[in-house]
Amino acid sequence: MITPTVHNALRYAQPSEGIRHYRFPVSTWKHFERLSRLPRGVLPVADAFCRFNPIHGQGMSSAAKQARLLQDVLSRAADPDPIPAVQAGFMAEVASVLETPWTMSTSADLAFPQTRGERPDNFAEAQRFEAALFRAAVADPIVHRAMTEVAQLLQSHHRLQEPDMMRRIEAASGTKTPSLSLPRSQSRAGCGETVAA
Repeated sequence: MITPTVHNALRYAQPSEGIRHYRFPVSTWKHFERLSRLPRGVLPVADAFCRFNPIHGQGMSSAAKQARLLQDVLSRAADPDPIPAVQAGFMAEVASVLETPWTMSTSADLAFPQTRGERPDNFAEAQRFEAALFRAAVADPIVHRAMTEVAQLLQSHHRLQEPDMMRRIEAASGTKTPSLSLPRSQSRAGCGETVAA
């Protein structure tokens, strides 16, 4: 372990019972935002839109951010028939809400070779970046805070690639980190579905 903190906390711990197995079959992003229009009055949100592996703890936060987005879109709707305007406004912006939690949860899951799913072209680079990020988070409290804020969806994952943060990650991890985008789902025509299983 990089630091003795976890080791010291668990050194004398005893399991309360036997080992239990946890299984989550698939993370799914149904790309309704790619449709030209939705049926009137239908607006997919939360797990109907994007379902994350719950071990990462981002499903409820993502649903709350989608609710906030819907509130913002509703407050701007001034059309005489606001339903289509709200649907279109929400769908135009929802990918920006889902991108960070999807990227974080699926990149962790796709690191395991047995996980089925399309790995982005820059996946190996992104894995090296994440390794440098985790090393830096242990050594630099500013990197740690930024990583925590991104993980808790308080900041976009782009925060971790701002020049000041990249310099800190490189300095703390002792590694030159590539300037790259973290893995994300590929844009395709039609509704489609992005899966990590």
